Amino acid sequence: MIEITTLSENAFYYFGRIELKHKIILIEDLDGAENVLYPLRELQSKRRISKTIAHKNAKGETKTVHLVVEGPVCVSGCTTREYIYEDNANRSFLIYLEESETQDAQIMDYQRKISAGKVDFDEQDKIKTLYKECTTSLTSREDHQPIC
Repeated sequence: MIEITTLSENAFYYFGRIELKHKIILIEDLDGAENVLYPLRELQSKRRISKTIAHKNAKGETKTVHLVVEGPVCVSGCTTREYIYEDNANRSFLIYLEESETQDAQIMDYQRKISAGKVDFDEQDKIKTLYKECTTSLTSREDHQPIC
């Protein structure tokens, strides 16, 4: 797993060839990462990105260098905006916060159950583990067939 706060437009091209392969990339705020959504989509769909650049070697000679970074990757990110990442929608599970009074009541009820000792934390840990395993398997299966 790789956690990223912010990154430049070309940052993904400078990772090692297999450094991102089968990794989960956590981007804390997608609002600041709009410029890297294209290479992320390519890492998800085509399973690789590439870029050719001019680079000066130690002798001062300019040489052409071809950078390749392999995926696939799984991307998780947060944003306060809606409908801005349409091109990514077919590669994403979009989860929206519910800010209704009903949701507030459910949260307060859960907090009361915690205080009363009526929450089965072992069962919650099993569910969290299953979620993590499913997320990991989505990035590591070569045949792209989801198992969850």
